[in-house]
Parts: sequence; C-alpha cells; structure tokens
Amino acid sequence: MRHRQGSPYGVRPASLDVLEVHKAELRAESTSLLSIEAKVIDGELYMRVQQWATFTTMVPIHWPSWNALPYVTPGPDWLSICSHITRLHPIMPRLMECKQMHHRFDCVTCHKLLQCDKCCTEFEVEIRHLDMETEAVVITKWLNFGARRDPQDPQWRCNLYGSGTGMIQKGQPRSGNRAVFEVVAERSCEVLTDDNAYVLERERFEWLFQRSESGRQVWTYAK
Repeated sequence: MRHRQGSPYGVRPASLDVLEVHKAELRAESTSLLSIEAKVIDGELYMRVQQWATFTTMVPIHWPSWNALPYVTPGPDWLSICSHITRLHPIMPRLMECKQMHHRFDCVTCHKLLQCDKCCTEFEVEIRHLDMETEAVVITKWLNFGARRDPQDPQWRCNLYGSGTGMIQKGQPRSGNRAVFEVVAERSCEVLTDDNAYVLERERFEWLFQRSESGRQVWTYAK
C-alpha cells in the first residue's frame, strides 16, 4: 500500500473505514460493534479501532466465563489487543477484572491509556453502561502501520505479523499513536464512544444502518 504517496497511488484511507454491528441471535450471546477509521499522517498509516461487546448485568463477569466465551464474543479473537497481547495473554484476566471492579493509581492496568511494548499499539479499555440490564466492554486501539516503503518494513510487519508475548505498559498521552491520531480526527474519542453507544442502545442500528443482504444478523453503516 503506497499510502505515503497519496490517494492516486493506492487505496484511499477512507475506503478502509468500517462501522458495523453483529447482532446476537440469542439473549445469552453478545452483540458486537466494530468501528475502524484510517488516516495517513506524515506519510504513515494510522488507524483508530473501537470494538464493543455487550453482556447482561444479570451475569457477573468472571474471567473463566470470559475465557469460555459463552456469551460475550462473536469470535475467539475479538478481545485481542494486538498480535502480542491476545485474549489468552496472562494479563487479560487482571485487566478485565480491574476495569470492572476498581480504579487505583498504583495499578498499571487501571491507567487509562495503555500500550504494547512490542508494536506500540496504544489502547483503552472501559466498561460502558447501556441500560438497566446491559453493559458493554469497549476497547479502543490506536495503531501506526508506518510508511511501508517495502514489504519487509519492520513497523508494518510488527503490526500484522508480530509474534511473541508483549507486555502492557503506560501509554504516551502527549506523543503516542493516540495523540497523533486525535489531533486530526473529525471526532474525539469521547464523541466516537458516545455515538457508538447511541447506535447500540435500543438497537437503533436496525433502523440507522443497512442490513446485510446475506440474511445474516449484520448491519453496516452506509455512507
């Protein structure tokens, strides 16, 4: 992808944008939302990705339930932060329990902006209240795929084909991927989150979005 040379020489970043909802077919399952925004900034491809998965407040979150995936995921890997911090990473149980149960300044997983130490993907995790019976896990990620000057570009390959186990560390609120993307974003992350919550509340996506012609329980926002 020669994005650093401008839209005449490759895929337009806007064509990579996605906003879709996968509706749960059973009450015990999770409805999920995926939002992707892409921008070329100083010749490098950045993305802001937000993933939602709903769960009923009648069933408390405990990591064994999450790991068994009975009702909160549309697929086995949706909870992964990046290729280095997957849902099977040993930090994930602590991260999820931390976000739900407590907020402490001396706990690294309670820090609002976190980062993978291998690919520098920055992310935030929060629990969002939707209604009396429904909450959602919200994961927002900021990625930098670099300029990809050749197929072996290390930054490109690290994001797409990274291996090994990453460690979670505090993000860089003034100079990291989040800071770079948010400066040029049309909507702030807070507004994006509020907009996506509005779509999921009362299942408004059913009349705001276009349903897939395949008959699947998938609704896509048509620009």
